Amino acid sequence: EDIGKVHSTQTLAYQADFENERRWLTFDLLCGRVDENHPMSRFLRWLGVEEVELREFREHPCPPQILGIDYYLTSERFLDDRIQHYPPHAVGTNSQDTYADVEAVRVCAEGVCSLPDLLKEVWDRYHSPIALTEVSLGGDTSEHMRWFLEVWDAALQVRREGVDLRAVTAWALLGAYDWDSLVSRDSGHYEPGAFRLQDGIPQPTALAEMLRDLGRQGHHRHDALHAPGWWKRHERLIYPSPDSFNSPEHLKATLTASPG
Repeated sequence: EDIGKVHSTQTLAYQADFENERRWLTFDLLCGRVDENHPMSRFLRWLGVEEVELREFREHPCPPQILGIDYYLTSERFLDDRIQHYPPHAVGTNSQDTYADVEAVRVCAEGVCSLPDLLKEVWDRYHSPIALTEVSLGGDTSEHMRWFLEVWDAALQVRREGVDLRAVTAWALLGAYDWDSLVSRDSGHYEPGAFRLQDGIPQPTALAEMLRDLGRQGHHRHDALHAPGWWKRHERLIYPSPDSFNSPEHLKATLTASPG
């Protein structure tokens, strides 16, 4: 499951709060936690889920042995009712308000949540072993390497702090077709992973060498790692940041310049 948080302007705080609670729903169901007092109970009943179905989950829980966690740079969203600042394709409605839904990293000048903090949220909620199951980033191999190292370092940090984090997975090892559209279009757009498919034969990229070194030695040297990733550079901001917005991390002054 994706653990990216949703941030918003104050007007849309109710929608952000709802979506931040909903992100736990899959694991809460599997762990038998969804009863009549659960924040998502009314939503499920509105969808037509019967109480007898929810009771089946409570009486026969099947919690995962390892929680598979995804986190992308675009996982954290920003909901903004200032729709004049956004292109039409980013704007929608929940039948109560009309607002834009965009990548938080593109609008929040202060940055977004730190990945260690998000992983600790998972641990504090479930106290079950965790694996980072998709570490991926569009763009060139240098950016892939910078992002993977940032996630790797976050994983090591939370392990030192007591989180039972078992693995970090490079997604996708052989690359992916049309992942930029979540496979909603058949455009044949190929993005390499640790290996690039050349005439059907996997060819290792610089990321493959880095993964090998991290697995064997715990460190890797490469000139690309001396430069900040695009998510740490000012040009990432393409929308005007609001004067204030709804985020527990923002209120606690724990937002950083990096999302991971």
